[in-house]
Amino acid sequence: MTHFIALRTTGGHELLLHIAHIVSVVQDLDDDLCSIWTSVTDGQSECYHVHGTASGILELINLLQRGGK
Repeated sequence: MTHFIALRTTGGHELLLHIAHIVSVVQDLDDDLCSIWTSVTDGQSECYHVHGTASGILELINLLQRGGK
């Protein structure tokens, strides 16, 4: 099953990410912001600065990968 997460960037834009493309989630110095690094099939990587905690986003990804159980 394909899973996506929706997040809001620090610039106020909504972002929809395929969880299989997420390489790392790193907490920023600000407690409510983190950086998400993604990779796509052509070898390009992108970094998005989003609202939320790294631990919360990783927990959501793990929950989705387990099928929401």
